[in-house]
Amino acid sequence: LLQKIRDRVQQWYHGEGYACAQVLNFGNLNTKEVVCEVVEGHITQLVIQFQDKLGNVIEGNSQVPVVQRELPKQMRQGYVFNIEA
Repeated sequence: LLQKIRDRVQQWYHGEGYACAQVLNFGNLNTKEVVCEVVEGHITQLVIQFQDKLGNVIEGNSQVPVVQRELPKQMRQGYVFNIEA
């Protein structure tokens, strides 16, 4: 039963765009209320790399601070990663 709950909660998060969300633990199992501990996937580091057509890392023409400035706020360090941002 807990696996079904875990799958359903994770499926909901993933459907909302939170691709890194995971159910880690369950609490209050002795009561009628089940509590899920969910890690939503906070962005802790952002690395900007430029690639050529073959996927090799190259030096880009754009300045990294310009790229960082143009990113949506939700794609910055400290926010929860959402693939739809």
